[in-house]
Amino acid sequence: FKECRRADHSKFVDQVGEKLIAHCEDALSQLSTASGMSALLYAKLLTKNSPVEKTKLINASLNHSNVIVRRYAISLISKLEGSEREELLIHATKDKFGLVRSAALRSLLKYYPSSCHSVCEDLLYDKEKTVRSQALFFLKNSGFDCIKEFSNSLEKDDLHSQRIAIWGLTELFSKSSVDSIIPFLDSDYPSIRALALKACFVLADESVLEQLSAKMLNDSSPRVVKECSRLYEKCYVRVTAAQFKTSL
Repeated sequence: FKECRRADHSKFVDQVGEKLIAHCEDALSQLSTASGMSALLYAKLLTKNSPVEKTKLINASLNHSNVIVRRYAISLISKLEGSEREELLIHATKDKFGLVRSAALRSLLKYYPSSCHSVCEDLLYDKEKTVRSQALFFLKNSGFDCIKEFSNSLEKDDLHSQRIAIWGLTELFSKSSVDSIIPFLDSDYPSIRALALKACFVLADESVLEQLSAKMLNDSSPRVVKECSRLYEKCYVRVTAAQFKTSL
């Protein structure tokens, strides 16, 4: 009411605050069972008006099914201090939603950079790009050999590890790794071929790209061909008329 400035509802707002103080445990229970924005409203009201223990409120918010409520819990955790805050943030980096993991890792790196190494190693292969980008940036600056780590992952018989490894070597601009990436242009999976193709455009010399151009433009997957066309347009790599005509 105060925010929308429709009228002076301060008395009503004060009464709501008094009710929350008197029935904070009931309100905390309601938070756990409420859905969506209602739960978020309970959490915010309890934060401002209730004497309920912060840890209880944070745990109730962190364990809620709604991702926005769990994201709000990260802002509450950041206001804590000591080992309790660190433990809760580490726990939140394992959340099933990337939005929460990313926020938790950001706070963890801010408050506890000296104890983030093992967490970042685990999150280096996170499926969410924003999460693994933060982990990669931290590990690279801390002296961890990320290129060696990703190069070893290329040899694993695991599609996810290979995908992240190609992405990582591209992010690190590891031109020496291009010979290890080129074989993935023959992968059975279009997503891997497209990713390897992008890596080659970033890391390989133009002469190498010209040699691979016919093969790239005639890939069996429309996704790969589209990616190839987009990259050619962006990078201005020369393609012969015959190669372009064959790809149509």
